[in-house]
Amino acid sequence: MNCETEKTNPFLIVKDIQKSFHHIQALRGVSMTAYEGEVLAIVGDNGAGKSTFSRCFCGLEKQCGTIIWNGKTYRPKERLKACYMVMQEVNHQLFTETIQDEVMISMKEENEKEADKFLDMLDLIKVKDRHPMSLSGGQKQRAAIASAIASGRSVLFLDEP
Repeated sequence: MNCETEKTNPFLIVKDIQKSFHHIQALRGVSMTAYEGEVLAIVGDNGAGKSTFSRCFCGLEKQCGTIIWNGKTYRPKERLKACYMVMQEVNHQLFTETIQDEVMISMKEENEKEADKFLDMLDLIKVKDRHPMSLSGGQKQRAAIASAIASGRSVLFLDEP
């Protein structure tokens, strides 16, 4: 497939994302188009709305705007099922007794061998039986990223990994 064909068929259209908190406009009219195979980065100063945009996109915030994926408009609840977000503060999303369990809980069907593959890929296999809170900050982030990858979701948001 040539680049011209790809550019005429957007994979993703984001329209008019808006979000306010206590009468303060965090996002105003954010729109974008993406094409299959692209890896996108959202950059900006602290407080620019990067995390808020990510939360809106993933369906964690309601009434934010319109997300059209492969020609279908997704409501927030549908986006929750299709997206996985690794938050800035990963301590808020690590719940299980071991890192291996953390990865397996994200999988459609729990599979120790598959979980270990993701842990090995992110250099966590040696600590797979440790409690997530006993790890360093970087290890916790990698554990959350392993869970995101293992989830098999269509879109992964990594908020300052």
